[in-house]
Amino acid sequence: MISAQEFDKGVDKACELLDSGRTAEAMSIAQQLVDQRPGDATAWIVWSMAKEEWEDYDMAIKGYKQVIAIDPQNDFAIGHLGLCYFNKEMFQDALRELEKAISLNPDDDFMYTAVAAVANINGIDAAIAKCNTYLATAKNKIPLENKLGQCYVAKAYTFFTEAPDGQSYLTSKTAVNSSREYCNKALTLMTLTDLCADDIKQAQEILRLCDISDSKKFAGYLLKAALIWVVVGFIVTAFLPWLGIIMLIFGCVGIAACRVPQWRINERALSGKNNYTIFQAVMDLFKK
Repeated sequence: MISAQEFDKGVDKACELLDSGRTAEAMSIAQQLVDQRPGDATAWIVWSMAKEEWEDYDMAIKGYKQVIAIDPQNDFAIGHLGLCYFNKEMFQDALRELEKAISLNPDDDFMYTAVAAVANINGIDAAIAKCNTYLATAKNKIPLENKLGQCYVAKAYTFFTEAPDGQSYLTSKTAVNSSREYCNKALTLMTLTDLCADDIKQAQEILRLCDISDSKKFAGYLLKAALIWVVVGFIVTAFLPWLGIIMLIFGCVGIAACRVPQWRINERALSGKNNYTIFQAVMDLFKK
C-alpha cells in the first residue's frame, strides 16, 4: 500500500505533468494512484482530469461519477462531469450537472459553459437571460461578461434575412437598429482576448453592414424617368407654365423617391420586387 506522503507526491506530480501538457505521463501516474487507492476521491479526480485532458470524455465521465459516488458533494467532479457532457454535445445532461455544481460553488467556468448549454437547448434569448442571472452572483464577472457579449453578437445575427444565394441581408429599419444595438452592447462587454477576438471582429463587421444598410442610394429605373420629367417640364414651362410646373414637381418627387436606404432595396429584392413603379417609389418616400 502506498504511503500518504508518496500518494501526495504522486498527485502533485500528475497535476504538474497535466499543467505542462505531458498527459500520457500524467495518466500513467494517475492509473497507479487509483490502483493503489481505488476508494480515494482525489486519485479518481486526477485520473479523470487526465482522461478529460486527453479528450477521452467517456472514460472521464466514468471517473468523475466514481468521485461523486465516494464524495457526493464534490463540486469539482460534478462540474467537470457537466463539462464532459457538454463536449459530447449532451447539453441537457451538461446543464443538469453544471447547475448542481454551481449551487455548491458559483464557479465562473461552470457558469460560462452552462450559458452555452442553455443556448443550445433553449436558444439565444434564454442564454442571455441565464447569463444575466449568473452575473448577479459571480465572483469573477469578466468571463461571463465576455460570454454575454458573445450572446449579443449571436442575437444581432438573428435580425438578418437569408437570401437564396446563401448571403444574409438587413431588410428593415427595425432590423438595422436592433442589430446595431446588440453589437454595441457586445463591444462594451467583451475584452480583447483569444476567446473573444473573433466575436469582436464579427460585431465590428455587423456594424459596418448596418451602416451600409442605412446608407441611401439611387435605385430603380425611375431615376431616368424622373429626370426626363424634369427636362421636359422645363421645356413645357415656356409654353404651358402650369403644366410645366406640375411636371417639374412630379419629376423632383420622383428623384427624391429614388434615393432610398439600402435596407429597403434589400427588402424589395428579397421579396421579388426588383423594379419600382413611380407609385411605389413615391409611397416608399413617405414611409422613410
